[in-house]
Amino acid sequence: MEVTEGAFSVEEAVESDKTEMSLKDRLLSRLDQVEAHVEDLRKSAAHLEDKKDQILTSLHALRNFESLNEFDEYDREDILRYVNQISRRCKTVDVCVHTPRTEDQVDSLHQVNCLIDNLVVGIKDSPEPTRIRCMSYVSACSSYSSESDPPGDKAFETAVLGCALDDQKKIRQRLHGLLDYMTAEKWKQAIQPMD
Repeated sequence: MEVTEGAFSVEEAVESDKTEMSLKDRLLSRLDQVEAHVEDLRKSAAHLEDKKDQILTSLHALRNFESLNEFDEYDREDILRYVNQISRRCKTVDVCVHTPRTEDQVDSLHQVNCLIDNLVVGIKDSPEPTRIRCMSYVSACSSYSSESDPPGDKAFETAVLGCALDDQKKIRQRLHGLLDYMTAEKWKQAIQPMD
């Protein structure tokens, strides 16, 4: 077996501590170390998953970006073709951290994803109401909010609370990324010169 960084030989571990611990204790100690490596691996993979989701969300928002209508048909098709090419390329990266879910958690996650997908679609048609709704979703996921934040959406909060804890974290991150994107777009539109 090839030894790499972070890898180890069970035989080496057993031999090195023979006099101090029982065989069972040595193996349990080694298993604790392996478990820590697995958790690090899960965190790294989850981080990659998040980056991929952020990229795909940005590409989806670009696909629905209102300013694309300002381009002539040829340029718009060229831009959309490039967006689709990047999207296909991003989808070739397959990183999966399995989150164990009950049937109810699967249903709740599906409901939350549909609501968030509707936000992404709404960016083009009604950007300001969509941004406010996104803020209410963020408030629903947060234990604290300021007076300037809209009240949390109770239906969304109920759906999120029905999700697995790992999914709840991802939902919060996804919403914050989407809200950051919408806020940036709002400011871009505000500083564009009037025709």
